[in-house]
Amino acid sequence: MRRLASLLFLAACGTTITAVPTNRPLRVMSPRDPMSVEMFTSGIPQRPYVEVAYLESQQESDLSFDNAPTVMMKMREEAGKMGCDGLIIGGANDAVVGGTFRGTGSTTTLRGYRGTCIQWTDGPQAAAPVAPPVANQ
Repeated sequence: MRRLASLLFLAACGTTITAVPTNRPLRVMSPRDPMSVEMFTSGIPQRPYVEVAYLESQQESDLSFDNAPTVMMKMREEAGKMGCDGLIIGGANDAVVGGTFRGTGSTTTLRGYRGTCIQWTDGPQAAAPVAPPVANQ
């Protein structure tokens, strides 16, 4: 019983990611390394793209230890599993929850983000090679 309680406690300490397909991808999407998924947090990409899924993330409970960088990394991991070329973070997806215990009420904010999984319409593009530093003469 104690083990079950521990497992239930840990299950309520993470982040939930929900993905909703939006538009049909232009080509087959295959899982990829999450670090190869380009992140956009302050604007949209300059390359042409199609939106293929809407993602929502949110801490599962007020017991979650996931902070903003962890929640965003989990979104990036989900986008990688889906085969997204990029992920546009659209803003907060916070929820205020509350309850009462023995006549005392409390509220907490569950942190989360909204995002859009994208696929480049001009096909995958390799990263530009990094030029070696120029030595001072």
